[in-house]
This record gives sequence, structure tokens and C-alpha cells, in this order.
Amino acid sequence: MKKIVCIVGPTASGKTALGIALAKKFNGEVVSADSRMVYKGMEIGTAVPQGTFRQAQGILGSVLDVEGIPHYLVGIVEPNVVFTVVDWREQAIAVIEDILRRGKLPIIVGGTGLYFSVLLNNFEIPEGVADAKQRALLEVQWKTSEGKQRILKELLTLDPQAKDLVDLNNSRRVIRALEVCNATGKPFTAQLKRKVPLFEALQIGLNVQKEELDKRLMDRTEEQLTLGLLEEVKRLKEQYGCNIPSMRGFVYKEMCEFLEGELTLEKAREIITLRNRQYAKRQMTWFRRDNRIHWITASTEAESLARNFLAEQ
Repeated sequence: MKKIVCIVGPTASGKTALGIALAKKFNGEVVSADSRMVYKGMEIGTAVPQGTFRQAQGILGSVLDVEGIPHYLVGIVEPNVVFTVVDWREQAIAVIEDILRRGKLPIIVGGTGLYFSVLLNNFEIPEGVADAKQRALLEVQWKTSEGKQRILKELLTLDPQAKDLVDLNNSRRVIRALEVCNATGKPFTAQLKRKVPLFEALQIGLNVQKEELDKRLMDRTEEQLTLGLLEEVKRLKEQYGCNIPSMRGFVYKEMCEFLEGELTLEKAREIITLRNRQYAKRQMTWFRRDNRIHWITASTEAESLARNFLAEQ
């Protein structure tokens, strides 16, 4: 079976650096598994590694080169485009197959657990019949604590297994799962069809102590502000407004509220760091459920794991 290497873990754990190191060591190329990095012009707020975009041959319109290593599925759609897990899965498989055809090692790097789940388990995701008015209403309700809890309760009543296979903090994924339940009369997760895996995967998880991760997250917020986060959000706000889904995610939501006078910059900074910590905790909760992941604390462990995995017949 075709082999790929996956690097998972919470935000700011060092996945990007490890992915680049392994790519240099094992003639690899990186495929991003980050649901926020797919958007163009949102590089600072989503912590896209600094590099140079160039036109790609064949599969996609652009590739991000970082230290000479191509990174795919970064900055590929406009912020106002709805990009689903189904979209990502299709494009990821195409890119992985292209990398393999060229005799290189695909290294999948990211923190979006659902992306890894649909790729490695080869899930076929059911399509729901969306009602635009109903979806708009649910999105408005989600913005309040009471509305969010009501929507979650409805989904989990119809589909108790959704707690394990749907990111319950992601409004689009929750609402879409609920739409599938309502449209088909069946649980969303019961319609996930697991097919024969396409790839043999080595999953490497980065385990960082909480104190160290908290410090990195605080430093990241400061670095983003220094790099021009405020200017990036101003430009996006002028072009798209602050109500599209990609702008309602953390970092962008808080900076929009600052620009609209609802928060001070200090309070926005504080909330961003807090939400980063909460997000990292949710990521670890997701990944800890997968006993196929090899958890490491040093890059040398990753090199050894990859070398042994690639040597196996």
C-alpha cells in the first residue's frame, strides 16, 4: 500500500517545523490539513508559515514554498467560499497521488482532526439537502450560548455518535450534520461509509507540556500583531465584512470586534490567547482517541519512526 506520513498535534506545537525537517530528510512534500489555512489572504491570523507562493503545474493553482519544501492546500480559496471537508478530502487525495507519482513522500501536516479522520479512514461523507433560510437561522442562533446549546442538543439527540466524529465547536460542521439528519431521517454518523484505506499511514503526534504550549500561544499572538494582523483584518473586513464564516473564527472575530469598538486591543489579545488554548485542548482531546498515533517529544524520535516505517516492506 502507498505510504504517507502524518504529523498531528495542537496549534503551536511545532508541526510545521517537523514537517519541513522530515521532508528534507526523506525527499518529501507537505500537504496541509488545516481548515483555516485554505483561505487566501488570511496568512497571519491562521499562522501560515512564511514562504513564497508560486503557480503550480497540474493539480492546483498555487503552492507555498517554505525553505524549499512545497506546501499544498494553503491559500487555495477565497475567504467567502464555503470549503467543506469533502472538498479538502478530494483535493488532498489528488495532491497525495501526484506527489507519489513523482517518487516523493507525502507528509500531511495539520491540526484539523476531522480531515485526518476522513482521509485515513477513507470515509465517504453524506451530502445533506441545505435549506438556505434554515441554515441562516441556525447560524444566527449559534452566535448565542443558548442557541448553540439548543443546536448541539438537537444534533446529539438525533445522532449520539456525533460527539466522536463531528467537531462540536465548529458551527458549519454541526449545522451540516444536523441538516443531513433532518434531510435523510437517519443519523449523520451512521451514513459515514468507511471504505478500504487508500494509504498506509504513519501518524506522529507532537506532545508539548501545557506550560510550554501556553507560552508559545501567548508568543504567537504577539508575533501575529507584530507581523501586521491588524492590517490583514482591516483589509479582509473592507472586502468581505466580518460575518462570513471564515471571519467568525477566533483571531479574526476578536480583531473585528476591536475594529468595531467592542473590545480594547488588550482585551482582544487576551481573548485570542484564551481561545487558542481552548482550541489546543480540543485538538488533543480529538487526537488522543486515536491509538494509532505515535506521540513524541523530540524530532529525533520522529526521524527514527519515519525511517523504520519507510523501510518496512
